[in-house]
Amino acid sequence: MDIKPGDLVVCVDDHWSAERLQCIPNRPVVGYVYGVRELVPPDEYDIHWGLKLDEVVNRPIKHLFSARIYEDSFLTSRFRPVNDESIDIFRKLVADLPREMAI
Repeated sequence: MDIKPGDLVVCVDDHWSAERLQCIPNRPVVGYVYGVRELVPPDEYDIHWGLKLDEVVNRPIKHLFSARIYEDSFLTSRFRPVNDESIDIFRKLVADLPREMAI
């Protein structure tokens, strides 16, 4: 995993299922840069790595298949690390946005 807490990432996928829209009110937006608060490893209920973000916090929810209460995370595949190459991609993504949205 090339992403770690403290890193900056840019969201590259903000298409959410209807289920996710209902249970997670605060979500990342394509083209925005976020700080990584925590890296969440796979477990017995989810085989994917997840990220918790400094700028996006949600209330804890009850897991559907266990008694676990947790703050949901976002798939790492929805983000790219911010570096020289991804900054150029980010600039292209936001180039056509109204100025108040791109800042």
